[in-house]
Amino acid sequence: MPLPLFSGRLFCCLKASCVLLLLLLAGPARATHIVGGELELQHQSGDTYRLTLNLYFDDINGSAGALDQNLTVGLFAKSTHQLLQAVSLPLASDAFVAYTNPECESPSLRTRKLVYTLLVDLPAATYADARGYYAAVERCCRNGTINNIESPADAAQVFYLEFPPVVRNGQVLRNSTPRIFPPLSDYACKGELFYFNFGGEDADGDSLVYELATPLNGRSDAIDPKPDVPSAAPYQPIRWLPGYSTAAQILGSPALIIDRRTGQLQVRPSQLGLFVFSIKCLEYRQGVKLGEVQRDFQLKVLNCPPNQTPSLTAWLPNQTRAYVPGRDTLRLVPGPDRCLPLRFTDPDAASQLTLSLQPVNFRGPLPTLSLTQGTVRTAGAPDTLASELCFANCIDTGGKVFLLDVVVADNGCSLPRRDTVRVAFMATAPPNEVPAVRTTTTSPQRAKPGELVSFDVFARDADQDPLTLTLQGVNFDALALGAELETTPVGEEVRGRFRWRVPCPVAGETRYAFRFIGAAKPCDRVQADTLVVVVEIDDTNVPPQLTTTAGATRPLVVRPDQVLRFTLAGTDADQDAVTLTMTGQGFSPVAVGATLTQETGPGTSDGVFTWLVPCPPIDQSLYTFTFTASSRACDSTQATSLTIPIQIERRNEPPVLTTTASTIAPVRVRVGEVVAFDLLATDPENQPLELGMVGNGFAAAAVGAQLTLEPGAQRLGGHFRWQVPCPAPGQTSYAFTFTATDLPCGVPGTDEQVVTLQIDDPNTPPVLASTLFTAAAPITLLPGSTLEAPVSGQDAEGNPLTLTARGVGFDLAAAGMQFTARSAGGQATGSFRWTPACTLPLGREYAVVFALQEGACRPQPREQTVRFAVANPDETAFTPPNIFTPNQDGRNDFFELPTLPPDYCVQRFAGIQIFNRWGKPVYESGSRSFRWDGGGLPAGVYFYLIRYTNQRQYKGYVTIAH
Repeated sequence: MPLPLFSGRLFCCLKASCVLLLLLLAGPARATHIVGGELELQHQSGDTYRLTLNLYFDDINGSAGALDQNLTVGLFAKSTHQLLQAVSLPLASDAFVAYTNPECESPSLRTRKLVYTLLVDLPAATYADARGYYAAVERCCRNGTINNIESPADAAQVFYLEFPPVVRNGQVLRNSTPRIFPPLSDYACKGELFYFNFGGEDADGDSLVYELATPLNGRSDAIDPKPDVPSAAPYQPIRWLPGYSTAAQILGSPALIIDRRTGQLQVRPSQLGLFVFSIKCLEYRQGVKLGEVQRDFQLKVLNCPPNQTPSLTAWLPNQTRAYVPGRDTLRLVPGPDRCLPLRFTDPDAASQLTLSLQPVNFRGPLPTLSLTQGTVRTAGAPDTLASELCFANCIDTGGKVFLLDVVVADNGCSLPRRDTVRVAFMATAPPNEVPAVRTTTTSPQRAKPGELVSFDVFARDADQDPLTLTLQGVNFDALALGAELETTPVGEEVRGRFRWRVPCPVAGETRYAFRFIGAAKPCDRVQADTLVVVVEIDDTNVPPQLTTTAGATRPLVVRPDQVLRFTLAGTDADQDAVTLTMTGQGFSPVAVGATLTQETGPGTSDGVFTWLVPCPPIDQSLYTFTFTASSRACDSTQATSLTIPIQIERRNEPPVLTTTASTIAPVRVRVGEVVAFDLLATDPENQPLELGMVGNGFAAAAVGAQLTLEPGAQRLGGHFRWQVPCPAPGQTSYAFTFTATDLPCGVPGTDEQVVTLQIDDPNTPPVLASTLFTAAAPITLLPGSTLEAPVSGQDAEGNPLTLTARGVGFDLAAAGMQFTARSAGGQATGSFRWTPACTLPLGREYAVVFALQEGACRPQPREQTVRFAVANPDETAFTPPNIFTPNQDGRNDFFELPTLPPDYCVQRFAGIQIFNRWGKPVYESGSRSFRWDGGGLPAGVYFYLIRYTNQRQYKGYVTIAH
């Protein structure tokens, strides 16, 4: 909807519609759409500003093609009209303009607000001309139905803004142009007073002055409605129709006017139609003009239904006559009768009435209305409404007459009609006592820096008004100096707990006055009582005291590695913080390992000096320490020092070395024996110790001697271990020298012990024995049979023995031989086993060497060779008996063959059969150890057949004799 009133579809005649249709068909070149608008320039930061164009668009008559997506603004210098910048502003928002009363909306009015905006830079190098600058946008065309200018459909608009330089008199000048209040979309009624606030606001608080102006036409037209770059000023104004002018832009009684101070528009139009008008808003700062902005707009005047003015009557309190403005003045005193009865009505039916209050010559709290709105002259509603204007007891005019407009307004169109009663009144507030403030302390108070000052302050109000208790410093910032006041309600009082950790005096000021303010605010009038408490800072300071538990005899005498410890105590009578420090004369205490730890308390510091005395350089044995106790009160430092010299003594007592072994006579040992004994080194002064071992004429480690150290408290132990080896040729004794050395500060001390070990090494040959060695050679064995025999070795000295067997020219395992042995001390046992394989050549001999080796320094090994042979079964003699006498006399009672050829490999006894002379079997057995008792057969000759598994057979005969 348009802001002011603008032409559109208010004229509904056929002719106007046809003209509008032709204009729309003419395209963008003849598009009529502009209601009005203005430019703004708002400072953002630095040289950056936001440049904005507000364009009001006729949504009824405007062509859609005339709604621009961007518009170009030109920035010009006023002195030369030179174009400095051409800025394309993009469309940022598009919204409808609202009616004051939406119920009065007219279908012929609908205005859209199009906002084009962009950030621009205005550098001082370019915008410093004292005569200022202007911005302009040119666009065609205005609404063709405007009734107060010539050729409105061809009339264009120049959006014009003047702004100052960004630098004036060498100083940065920051300025934002005024923002005019939102435009109207209301219309005016012929013969009715129309009013609207066109006033603006200024972000910088500059003064604004309003005046009417002639709208600017510029150089754009229907042929070139939107120039690429705006032209420079001056701009041609529009041409008024006869009877119209800048002072009479809308005819009426009064004609269109604007309040120079408020920007309020008023007109009682006498003609119907659509009228364009323009105003200027001029901006001043301290009486100097900065710039101006021009806004064009339109106002539509319609014939409206008649609307009568509502009426308002006020009645004097507790009286029967009406209040007469200009004659009566209300004089209000504290009490219940502070209300003014009101009656308001409207001759029109179903009129909605609203009451409002507008102060005329004062600011502050307003009275209240018991009823602010209602409807009259409709079903169920009264003809007259009643309300009360009530003044609170706290309203106080201070002896002046305040003027208050009580306004009743109806809901008529296009704008409400009003009736006003101006009420003059004087009022006094009820009496009230001032609060009282007291404290629990005295003034002045004396305190030292660092001391906590604390006391209570109480505030009381006899009228029980809400109280505040606050703290101020007299000529100083109390909070900045750390003072605090914590308030809590206690009964009918407010208690404040004051706390202040007293600081050092600032700039020599030692007297500080604290003001406590107890304040109440009855009826928004501050009433207060104050109390001042002075705190005087005592910044006098005495040096701290320093004492020690170190011995009184100086210098203190210590030994290296001794731990020296004593305490120091620093105390300050003023209770200032005490710090202990330590320095060395010509050395750094930290570098020599001295430490000083301390624990502080109020006015005290207790220190502990600890020093693990080092070994000093040869040229220095005296160390002088200086201890200082210092305290600082504000800007003054006080210190007390104490010097303690310490002498380091270097004499040294040698260590003592003892051993559990004999050091008088040689210790006799045997080869292989493990010799072990202990050593112990101690030092009278508890110095660090070293313990070493060397061989006299030999390297102890090379012969396997070991010395294991066993550190202990104030001692160093050693454990000697040696498994005696074979002595070197020509050597039978070994002397070991053990040395204990201390590591003092100065010349080391030593102690030695020599232990001699004599090696005894007798040796006799070991003995090798076995039954194999006494058997006839060679020892024969049939294939497949097994021979087992033990072999043993023994050494009289118990030397370790190794028992082995080897074949002479053959491998034992290949010949089926095995030999296993084990040793323990001076004894060895072995087992020889032989199982000739059937594949071995028959009759072959094998020589086996059995060896016994002793582990002695001068060994005497022993060997024994045994020959073995594989027996040939075919060479075995077989002579069977040929007669036996089974007569039970115990002699030759059985027939048996113990000399049968032996079983071996594949030749195994298969069985025997005995036949009588007629070939009948009389006996059979599968055992080679058979025994035949004749079976009770008669005497005679019998025949036998012996079979082997390899098909060999033996035949013969045997005679049974009785």
